[in-house]
Amino acid sequence: MGEWVNQKKAWCFKWRRALSFREQVIWEEMCRAIEHVSLVEGNEDSWKWKTETGGCYSVKSAYKLLQGPSLGNADPIFHLIWNSKEPSNICAFIWKTVLHRLPTLDNLLHRGIITSVHEACCPLCSQCLESANHLLLECSISATTWSKLYRWLGIFTELPNNCRAHVSQHNFSGFSANQNGVLRMVWYAVAWALWINRNQTIFRGGNLTAEAILEGALLGAWHWMLAREEE
Repeated sequence: MGEWVNQKKAWCFKWRRALSFREQVIWEEMCRAIEHVSLVEGNEDSWKWKTETGGCYSVKSAYKLLQGPSLGNADPIFHLIWNSKEPSNICAFIWKTVLHRLPTLDNLLHRGIITSVHEACCPLCSQCLESANHLLLECSISATTWSKLYRWLGIFTELPNNCRAHVSQHNFSGFSANQNGVLRMVWYAVAWALWINRNQTIFRGGNLTAEAILEGALLGAWHWMLAREEE
């Protein structure tokens, strides 16, 4: 698990086999959890409740923690995401997208999970470092997919270059709440379809066309709408 270096613990994890995609995600979450943990040789471990200055648990502090907004969720965009009626895994995906917490190759490079910039190139275009913004908005496949979607919807708009601004844009003042909800649902479906295509390209080979990605996204959105009506 690690070794002591200058009386401090240096983490060193070794695996018997290559991690699956799901295991890789869990591994990244664990790395984030222990990133700022510093163990000192000879010091005894102890429990500490972070929300209290003294480190001791109290029901009052726990209640405030549960009632108050969590980190990042005070932003109005998160109210739109978590109050939508799409499947919970889709909402979680969009939430991670906006917070730049997807396991994109630039994030894996930053965390030292991959070590070469060459390995972090976008698997779809091989032209740029893969980030959430590039993968879902700027990559030629993604840009073409969005262009075809808005042409199909009859909407003419300037596309932002970051995911948060892009999804926030789908809340038009002249539209009803239901209309904006449908627009955001389509956005979620297209973003999800692009992410699925990316994963299939990495792990199974091949790369869908923008037409095929959009068709799959609209089919997915239609299934979500049918499921919503059955509730």
